[in-house]
Amino acid sequence: MQTITHTLEDTRQFAQHVVNLLKQSADINRRAVVLALSGPLGAGKTALTKCIAEILGVSDTVTSPTFVLRSDYVTDDSVFARLIHIDAYRLEVSEIQTIGWDDVITSPNTLVVVEWSERVVEHLPPDTHTIAIDMKDGVHTFALENIARTAHIPTPLI
Repeated sequence: MQTITHTLEDTRQFAQHVVNLLKQSADINRRAVVLALSGPLGAGKTALTKCIAEILGVSDTVTSPTFVLRSDYVTDDSVFARLIHIDAYRLEVSEIQTIGWDDVITSPNTLVVVEWSERVVEHLPPDTHTIAIDMKDGVHTFALENIARTAHIPTPLI
């Protein structure tokens, strides 16, 4: 399924749909829900993550953790109490354990958003939800895969 957004408000609406779908599909008491984002530089991965953080009630400023690789946030959400934001752009596949990957993906009540997920795809859990993002002429295209197979998928924004 593809969704097209033209404005930041459209992206916020899309992020709300994504969060709702992830909550429907999650067994959050058992382990983390992983959302893998891919796309070229400047496509909107961090912008989408910021919108998700806002929806979950993160009060801290969310920035891309390109140099720190991982940022953890407390939310005021009843389902996802924590948001872990990982930027794998500078992360070598062999270094994934240095950010506590096994602990991250087994954390209950946690949403993990991985930017540049294509760099660590072999470490992603089989039930990882994915969004491929592209941007051309200021228009963002989000292609969703593996999100809430049985949940209602909203009509794309056009």
